[in-house]
Amino acid sequence: IQGKLLKEAVATLLQVQRTITPQVAKPETKGTVTYVVTNAGTVSLKDISIKEHDDIDKETHNVPELPPGKTFKIEFPFTMGEKNLTSGATITYFSEENDEKQVYVVEDQQILCGNSSISASLTSNSKGAVAGSVVTLTLKLKNEGTIDFSDIRVTDPVLGDVFTNQQLPAGQELQLTKEITLTETADYQFSVTAVDAS
Repeated sequence: IQGKLLKEAVATLLQVQRTITPQVAKPETKGTVTYVVTNAGTVSLKDISIKEHDDIDKETHNVPELPPGKTFKIEFPFTMGEKNLTSGATITYFSEENDEKQVYVVEDQQILCGNSSISASLTSNSKGAVAGSVVTLTLKLKNEGTIDFSDIRVTDPVLGDVFTNQQLPAGQELQLTKEITLTETADYQFSVTAVDAS
């Protein structure tokens, strides 16, 4: 009777992936810190404990065992207050390879508290004009908050899409101009929509 035995090296390897959603949040916004923990080694891991930063969760959570090649996911919900939060984790565990406690540290990362505020003003270079003349409309946008704006779109009932895909970082100003040829008296009412970083 013959049999082939394969020798496999014993290895302890823990892999951790963290996702924070959102990374910038307004006060009272709810979010989640998610950890995906994988045993990428060849031996089982036992008595796993994961402790998030006290800003997110004050409790220690335990997983009895994680066999080789297996993964578990743990989520920590949070509600943004009036200041930044810190996310970071310490994971301890034991390996079948030896009896020493192993420690895996996920580095601290700030979850930024922000507020979104934008102001806009629309002016014309002329109060009136004869038919067929060109008038320049100037739109000034100011980001008065602490959150960046992206995908800014400006529309008007008469002109349709006036400006698209504009960006406005926190604390910055943006000036956009539009030349129009007047054929008759008209009212212009620009509507501004944008996506903030939260």
